[in-house]
Amino acid sequence: MRAPLVARSRRGLVPLALGLAVLAGSGCSREAAVRSLFPLEGGRRWVYDVRTDWENQVVEHEPRVISTEGEIALGDGSAWRRRSADGLEWYLRADGSGVYRVARKSDLEVEPTRDAAPRYVLKAPLRVGTNWQHGTTAYLLRRRAEFPPEI
Repeated sequence: MRAPLVARSRRGLVPLALGLAVLAGSGCSREAAVRSLFPLEGGRRWVYDVRTDWENQVVEHEPRVISTEGEIALGDGSAWRRRSADGLEWYLRADGSGVYRVARKSDLEVEPTRDAAPRYVLKAPLRVGTNWQHGTTAYLLRRRAEFPPEI
């Protein structure tokens, strides 16, 4: 089984290389540059098509939807809230160093859980050679043999 993700934005796709080239020549601040490639203001929505190819030649498509819900107060400042349709929320900040996650929350939690250190989503400066890393965990999109598969 394989499950590639294909991103589609309501506002269309912009190739990253073209976006970087335009920003490099525009004289934008670092924060404006990263925010133009990773928009955070409320009202945006991304739909991902999760395709599953089963051994019996059955192909399934399931949408995964992520939206931006706007800016909220969070602890020592404000953060931009992104939400998945399945109930996960990410709290992000943007500055001259890039866009980074500062907390996360599921629908089962009352309050967001703060990250010990920023977890970069997009690191500045926006140029070849910029890199970042952080730990992650395995995520299960769908169980194969158990019922119901959504659990």
